[in-house]
Amino acid sequence: MAFLSSSVSILTVKERRLQQVVFLCYTEEAFIQQESVLAVTLMLMLCAWAPIPSICLSSFCFDYPGSACAELIVTLTVSSTGSLVLVTVTSEKDLGYTVVSESLDHTFLRLPGHCLGMAFSNLCYNFELRKFCSAKSLNQTECTQVCIVDV
Repeated sequence: MAFLSSSVSILTVKERRLQQVVFLCYTEEAFIQQESVLAVTLMLMLCAWAPIPSICLSSFCFDYPGSACAELIVTLTVSSTGSLVLVTVTSEKDLGYTVVSESLDHTFLRLPGHCLGMAFSNLCYNFELRKFCSAKSLNQTECTQVCIVDV
């Protein structure tokens, strides 16, 4: 447990020394603009605390701390990335799996990594939609009609 807690310091010390934030390094507009900073901070804080109960419960399944750490890291990474990719791919309305995608999304909402990935994905989508609507000079009603999904 101490290793997991102390490993967070690696990123914070590097960021402090470089005096940069990770999102600023990649200059992702959706995350660094003034309106999104609070949302990004809250998403990271909430999703950082969310897996702790499941990690504590699953720690009883392991005998060695090294294997527990390695297996939990792999499991959490695969489950969050896999669920995000699966829901994103099946949500394409041209494929006709939107009902399956919604069902999978509701199922995967129990995984903190999936929630974090979907939160960042939705933040980017909303940012790009607002940028598109302002470029086309659409009002709120017209912009809402552009993003309505036909079922």
